Amino acid sequence: MKPSYEAVVVREVLEGMIAPDVAAAVLFAALDRAGDEPVGHGEWSRFAAGPLREALAARLGPDVADEVASQVRAILGTPPPPRPRRSDLPTAPFPTGSGPTRVLVLAASGQLARRLKAALGPTVVPLVLGEIARIQTLSLEFQPNLVILDLTDPPTERLAELPTFASRLDRAVLFLVFDEGTPLGKGMAQALEDTGRRTAIVDRREDVGPLVDLVRASQRL
Repeated sequence: MKPSYEAVVVREVLEGMIAPDVAAAVLFAALDRAGDEPVGHGEWSRFAAGPLREALAARLGPDVADEVASQVRAILGTPPPPRPRRSDLPTAPFPTGSGPTRVLVLAASGQLARRLKAALGPTVVPLVLGEIARIQTLSLEFQPNLVILDLTDPPTERLAELPTFASRLDRAVLFLVFDEGTPLGKGMAQALEDTGRRTAIVDRREDVGPLVDLVRASQRL
């Protein structure tokens, strides 16, 4: 899952002007606020002037927001470098051991995974799984540091069986329930904890910063 050129530009400008951990949280919040990820220079420029500036203002104040958003829009005006030929692109198996945080996202679509990749860049490798029954097999191959259950875009099949499947995974894996304060989210978090899984819950309606922080920290846990 490779972010667009524009997403990389926005993240790198943010990281150059504000603390990287704050940059990641702000960018994720802005993408979440925007809904669909922007496509192309025009949409990313409007994103910088709208959702990104709003997220910056909420976190750092209007003056910083204006300065950073203006810089992002200015740099987005620079034409992208030529794309490498497909034959020049490296191929590799799933990363293991040290390196980026490996996040298994249980969701119906790749929306959350794309936002994480755009916000955190090469420090995270997200993989989307919509079939709960495959979690044990895929985890053996992918070896995630973190499993996120996205209840804002939940898998449609066998969700209730997740605690049973999760109980078979390595106990070092951290589970995170991304929710909007629903009884299902609280119940699922409790059910995962009851199997001995380390579990956290993040309410999307509040600050999404803790989600980004947990993704960053999970590599060290």
